Amino acid sequence: MYTTAPANSGVISYTERTPPDMTYDLPTVNRLLHRLGWHDIIERGRANSLYSWNPWLDPTILHQVHCLDDQVRYLIALLHLGQDVPLAHLDTVVAESLESNGLIARDVTGDRWTPVWRLTSFRGIAGVARSGYGHSSANVYLGSDGLRFTDAVLAACPRGRVLDVGCGSGIASAAAAQTAQTVTAIDVVSDAAEATKLTGELNGVTETLSASAVDLEQFLIDSSVDTVIANLPGLPVPEHISYPVAGNGGPDGRVLIRSLWRKFAASLSKMSKRELIMRFESVGDEFAPAALQELQELFGTRCDVLVVTDAQLPLTIRHSMTAKNATALNPELTNDEILQQLHRGTDDAKNTHFYCATLKLRHPGEGTFQHIMTARRLNIDHRYQPAAFTAHSSERVLQDFLIGFRSIPDEFYSLGGLEEIDLLRDRLDDVRQALREGQTPREIGTELVATNRAAHESRVLTVALAVAVAAQTLVDAGDLAGCGSYQIGECSC
Repeated sequence: MYTTAPANSGVISYTERTPPDMTYDLPTVNRLLHRLGWHDIIERGRANSLYSWNPWLDPTILHQVHCLDDQVRYLIALLHLGQDVPLAHLDTVVAESLESNGLIARDVTGDRWTPVWRLTSFRGIAGVARSGYGHSSANVYLGSDGLRFTDAVLAACPRGRVLDVGCGSGIASAAAAQTAQTVTAIDVVSDAAEATKLTGELNGVTETLSASAVDLEQFLIDSSVDTVIANLPGLPVPEHISYPVAGNGGPDGRVLIRSLWRKFAASLSKMSKRELIMRFESVGDEFAPAALQELQELFGTRCDVLVVTDAQLPLTIRHSMTAKNATALNPELTNDEILQQLHRGTDDAKNTHFYCATLKLRHPGEGTFQHIMTARRLNIDHRYQPAAFTAHSSERVLQDFLIGFRSIPDEFYSLGGLEEIDLLRDRLDDVRQALREGQTPREIGTELVATNRAAHESRVLTVALAVAVAAQTLVDAGDLAGCGSYQIGECSC
C-alpha cells in the first residue's frame, strides 16, 4: 500500500515504528455501546448544539438526556467527557473490560477510574482520542475538522485499496473501511496508530483496517492503491515554535500537504486510475486559499479537481488560537511573543485569511477545476453601510445569526466563542446600529470588552468575529450593504 523510498531516489529512508502488538478484544464494550444507545445519545446531543461539528459535547449533555440511567451517565462522563468516576459507580464487568483494553485506568489513589482515551461517535462510527490538546507535541487529536473529513470519506464510499495518510484517531479510516476492500492507515505518531487500531476494533473492521507509525515525509504511494485519503496538519507554525504534531504544518502551513500532493502527482501514470479525498488548510486572501494555485499547477490538465471551502476566518484569529495552544509547549515565551512570531511568519499582504476545505481529485480526468465557496466570508475590518429596509423580523435575524455559527471553525469556540454569542444575542440591536454607523467588527469588539482591562487580545478578536457573523447576517437580510466579496456557493474555475 505504501513503500519506503528506494536508495537511489534521493529520499532518506525511515525506520517503521509500529506500536507494541496489542490484540483488542472489546465484545463487551461493543455490545454495551449499542445496547445503551451510545451513538444515538452522542448524535442527538451534537444535533442540539450550536457547535454541530464538535466531536466532544458540553457536560450539559448529562442533563439534556433525561432518559439516561446512572450507568450510562457515568460512562458518558468517563469516556466522552473525560471526567474521573468513583470505582463503585461502574459495573465491575464493564469496568474490567474497559480497563483491560486500555480505555480507562485507576488513578493514583486507587478509588477512581480515569480515562486513558476519550470516546465519541459520528454517523454511527466510534472514534477515540487523547483527553487533551496542546500539552504534548504528539497527542492524538480529534476536532471538528476530523468529523468533516469523515463525512467526506463516507460520502465518497471509497472502494478497493485505500491508504489513509495521517490517520490520527482512525475515525476516517474506519469510515473508509465500511466500503473499501482494505485500508492501510499510517501516521507519524505511534499513539495515533494505536488509536486507529482501537477505533477499528470498536467498529468491527479489524480484518479490513491495519495501522502503523511511519514518517510521513518518507513514504511513497504504491501502485496498488486505488484511493488516498488524508487530513494532514495545515497550521502555519515557525520552525522554532514547539506545537502539537496534529496541527503543525510548518512555516507556511503546507509542508506535509504539499509533500503529499507531489507524491500523489508522481504516482500517476497514463494507465492509473486513482482518487484523492482530502481535508486541507491554507492561508489566502479574502477570496480564496493560496493552495489552489499549487493544485492547478500539479493536476490542472490531467485530473478533475473539486475544492469545497466550508470555513474561512481572519488569519489573525487563527494565529490567536495557535498561540494559545503553543503556550504550554513554549514556557520560555509569553503568549504575545508567540503571537508576534506567528504574525511575522505569514507577513504577506496577500495572507489575510485562513481556510478549511475538502478536496476531491480524480485521475484520469478532463482537467476540470472547480472551487466552491460555501463558507461565509468574514471580515473584521470592513465598514458597512445601511441598505434598504429589511422585511425580516428581529427574531428571524437572531435565528439566522445563530445558524451562521454552525460554519465557524474550531478556533472560535476554543477561544470562548459561546460566551461571545450570548453577549451578542443580548446586544444585537446595539451591534446592528453600530454597524450601520460605519464601525468595523473589530472596533465594536474592542468597545464591547473595554470594561475588562485584563481582556486579552484574543477576546477582542473572538468578539469581533462574532460581530462579523452578525454583519453578514444583516447583509443577507438586506439591512446592510455587503463588502463586495463572493456570495455563498459561488464557484470559481
